[in-house]
Amino acid sequence: MIRPLETRDVEVWAAMRARLWPHADAEDLLREAYAFIEDEAASFLDAVFIAEDDTARPVGFLELSVRDFADGCDSAPVPHVEGWYIEPPARGLALGADLMHAAETWWSNAASANSPPTRKWKTSLRKRARRLRLRRDRTPREVSQIAIAAR
Repeated sequence: MIRPLETRDVEVWAAMRARLWPHADAEDLLREAYAFIEDEAASFLDAVFIAEDDTARPVGFLELSVRDFADGCDSAPVPHVEGWYIEPPARGLALGADLMHAAETWWSNAASANSPPTRKWKTSLRKRARRLRLRRDRTPREVSQIAIAAR
């Protein structure tokens, strides 16, 4: 199941962030996580989604921001996946694709569905999610960042 981040997830989310970015300071990652929970408007992130396993245990996340621009992108604003992680035992279950679908849905609701940049972004995101689903029998690679921009 995919759902928006909740306050109860903050420490688990921060721990997964530390596994995704092992060279980052874990305390800084935890502070950033609490900052998002306490004041989303002050955070560089715009949305965070949590993937749960069958026992409702968080096993992955996707962090999304909306940037004013991105290299190689002609449209603005640009949704950007800042962090995307699935715990190793939960890989291969299409949770990464499900997280990407949640990001797509969030962006569809946040942006005008009729604007050409949004249509390009959604098409690109669908293609990436479809590739993930096709690869689910393989071991998914950890992905720290993906620019989601129409080229």
